[in-house]
Amino acid sequence: MVSSRTHRRIFGPALALLLGMVVFCGAARARPQGVVLDTAEAEAVMAVLDKLAGGEQPGPADWERIFATDGYRRLKDREAAMKRDFTDAEFQAFVMTEELLVQRDDLRRALDSWLDVDATACGRRSLAYLPAGTPLDATIYPVIKPMTNSFVWELSADPAIFMYLDPTQPTARLEGILAHELHHIGLAAASLDPPGGLDEETRQVARWSSAFGEGLAVLAAAGDCDADPVGAGPDSLRRYWDEGLARFPEDLAAVDGFFNGILDGSIEEIDRAGFRFFGVQGPWYTVGWKMWTLVEKEFGRRALVEAMPRMPGLLLLYDEAARRRNAAGADPAWPLWSDPVLAACRRATDTAPAGR
Repeated sequence: MVSSRTHRRIFGPALALLLGMVVFCGAARARPQGVVLDTAEAEAVMAVLDKLAGGEQPGPADWERIFATDGYRRLKDREAAMKRDFTDAEFQAFVMTEELLVQRDDLRRALDSWLDVDATACGRRSLAYLPAGTPLDATIYPVIKPMTNSFVWELSADPAIFMYLDPTQPTARLEGILAHELHHIGLAAASLDPPGGLDEETRQVARWSSAFGEGLAVLAAAGDCDADPVGAGPDSLRRYWDEGLARFPEDLAAVDGFFNGILDGSIEEIDRAGFRFFGVQGPWYTVGWKMWTLVEKEFGRRALVEAMPRMPGLLLLYDEAARRRNAAGADPAWPLWSDPVLAACRRATDTAPAGR
């Protein structure tokens, strides 16, 4: 059995009942039932830093303790899938840096601060923007690692949320990120497969339209369509966000061009082109959030949530909302999707999906 220090139930009893959560504390890893907090990787790295601070050198057993954790092994698998170099030797060199050592006390406080996270509220925020009965099953890994990003991984097989352990992150910001990532987990569980018989170009548009789930996650983390989408985020993030919203018509047109390029076959490297729209808070976030807040304001949250399992259908719902606003004299007018993209979205939603 692993210690309770490395595997904790982070949701309180009320949300545990709401979600039917069960926490695994066994050494073997299986698909989680509920939400599990696994701090083993961070604890193992902290043990090395503690030795270094005391004038000791870590030995093979200390490194093996890190490399054997699920958090480290899954992180390494993810980086390999992203075609990034990530070796044990490189990670050892990172842990041995003076820069990391001077953060030791702050990293310990950051790790301990997970006990103060109001994960019940995070889960409720996510569930409020998910279809009724959607499960939230995931393992959360607060990790000490070279890259400072947080992300979800293996949503369909063994959902995981990797959270970069950031000593500068206030609890409110941490909760916002957690609510955002939990929504990704829930949306993946609620999403329906595209209809059978679609041509490959339409299927690719349907696949890439799901990237607008970033905007849904921002909306869920904020808690309301009128709430600040940046929340407790840093000033630098607010600048990115404000600049993105100012470019809303242009960015929607750029994504529309991307979808049309898929449909007419003019884009050869589809994934490379689609990833351009992520950025720090790129169009998948800002355009998505802007569209979904309009849909909620025009049709209500229930309509938004009920359409979520088929993202192309949400684009059609936005188009209807935008046309209504424009007919009522919206100034500036809301940008619209092109006819070929709307036709592809209809093809991707007209036939009942084969299953989840």
